[in-house]
Amino acid sequence: MRIILLLIFILGVTAADCAASPPENEEFQAINIMAASSLTEVMTEIIREYSAKNGVSIAAVYDSPPELERRRKDGERADIFISESSHWMNDLRQAKLIDAKSIAPIAGNQLAVVEPSGHAVKSLAKKQPVENLLDNLSARLFVMADYNNDPLGIYSKMALDDIGLFEKAKENIIRASDSVDAVYLISTENVPGIVYYSDAWHNPDLQILAVLPEKFYEPVIYNAALAEGENMPQAQGFLGFLKSPESRKLFEKYGFSAASQ
Repeated sequence: MRIILLLIFILGVTAADCAASPPENEEFQAINIMAASSLTEVMTEIIREYSAKNGVSIAAVYDSPPELERRRKDGERADIFISESSHWMNDLRQAKLIDAKSIAPIAGNQLAVVEPSGHAVKSLAKKQPVENLLDNLSARLFVMADYNNDPLGIYSKMALDDIGLFEKAKENIIRASDSVDAVYLISTENVPGIVYYSDAWHNPDLQILAVLPEKFYEPVIYNAALAEGENMPQAQGFLGFLKSPESRKLFEKYGFSAASQ
């Protein structure tokens, strides 16, 4: 009798445990993030730190903002979208694929003229006015991101346009698809170029010739936004962390600046 009662008790506890377990379709899914490719390194560390502290799974994809926008509009899931261009953020807002009220600045960046380490060009010497440096850069082959479809290229074009050099420079541009491709082409083609400061300051393959003053182009601000979905509470928690002092220190560690409010 004791054995039978014990067996009934065990079966009862097991059945109660099963009943208390949530159905599979109610289980939390990983937070999905779409972020600009220039954020790859810093976001990898931020995600690792947040996941370790909170036991939350986070999956991230990195690409150029227009490609991320296309994937989002095609139905690919994203709980948080991060871009350094208000253009693509506004497109998603108008398509009601992000929560407009949640849009928040998380970091800033700058443009830098660089050359491959060990391949100094006399005409691009560091000690000269930025305008002269850009004039000399425009007269030779150099790498610049796609000025029609990538934020880095758009900001770079603004800088050249501001001092009337873009038309002169256009025929000498080796066009990169995005910021990551720009760094790759500068290193492999052994030519100078324009990149984000964050991509150059810690890169042993690149030498920074000048950081371009922000008066030449619009501020480079990375904004993050939530997408409506079943992971909203968890995504809100991670977005809050992206705006926190802890994340600000990590952004600065990777060469980014504080975001302008």
